Amino acid sequence: MDIKHILFPTDFSENAENALPFVLEVAKRTGAKITLLHVIETPSYVTHDADSLPKTHSQKAKNMLADVAERIGSDDQHTELQIETMLHNGTVVTEILDASKETDIDLVVMGTKGKTQMDRILFGSIAAHVILGSQVPVLAVPENCHTLTFDPITFATDYRAGDWQALKHTIGWARMFNSDLNVLHVSAARDLQTDIKFRGFRDLVQEKVNNHPIQFDLVIQKQFLSGVADYLTEHPVGMLVLVRYKKNRIEALLQKNHTKELSYYSKVPLLVLPGELD
Repeated sequence: MDIKHILFPTDFSENAENALPFVLEVAKRTGAKITLLHVIETPSYVTHDADSLPKTHSQKAKNMLADVAERIGSDDQHTELQIETMLHNGTVVTEILDASKETDIDLVVMGTKGKTQMDRILFGSIAAHVILGSQVPVLAVPENCHTLTFDPITFATDYRAGDWQALKHTIGWARMFNSDLNVLHVSAARDLQTDIKFRGFRDLVQEKVNNHPIQFDLVIQKQFLSGVADYLTEHPVGMLVLVRYKKNRIEALLQKNHTKELSYYSKVPLLVLPGELD
């Protein structure tokens, strides 16, 4: 795992403030530079240049970004961290995704609202769209999560070809935080095919990874999201890792109306890795 540059979009809310310690902890352990990004929401027909905004509006945002950066730098634990600030105006999701591409970002960290009472969208629509559109890993930190240990880490797999690369990335997180690592698979039925796939993936990983202990768990549940939620209720999880492919269950998790599932997912930091991650 090689994280050299972290993008932290902030709207200066309590959710963002709650996620900031996670950003700082990852940066401290990796030596990564942090870019603090604030996007002033403006209509699409307005030029995407912060200097074109009313001076009072843009200056206030610049001051708030500077205050966050100064507060980080004044902490003795973080004096060695490299902090930059970036102010954009435009559509928030678009600006976040564009910034992650244009500045060689390795990780996006976002504070999230959890589910809303109205539509039960997990993590809020902005974070959901960033997760679905990002070409780099996204760490979503729920508002009610305050534990920085990421221990243990649970990696959910469907045994897809790209999962091995994603698992190697996850092993990097486990080593960085000295965390236990659990590999979870959810299957609709317990049969011979399920056992063959489970044992085959387990044996392959154990053969390739001999310097970090990994536990393998199998949950029998017809619905993947329900199966992972069941696992979250029965096991301590410090971070959940999912791999996003063009068509898989993450979009359903983020955007559809669930009941039981949301209450459990919204309590755990979620790291979403793009499929076929190098």
